[in-house]
Amino acid sequence: MKVVTYEYDKMLRAGQILNDLHILGVNQARLVAELGNILDSGTPGEVFEKKKEEEDDDAVE
Repeated sequence: MKVVTYEYDKMLRAGQILNDLHILGVNQARLVAELGNILDSGTPGEVFEKKKEEEDDDAVE
């Protein structure tokens, strides 16, 4: 599974921006730009899922 990791503080700010967002003018456009920068700052990664056989082996132990 592919994931993108973000800094906690940046995600808090992204949530604040989304809650306050009303597209009505230039100031709001700046918030959209800031939100875009936050989302662009994520670090791509990958989460490795266990295979079904490994999960079954772990349950037996």
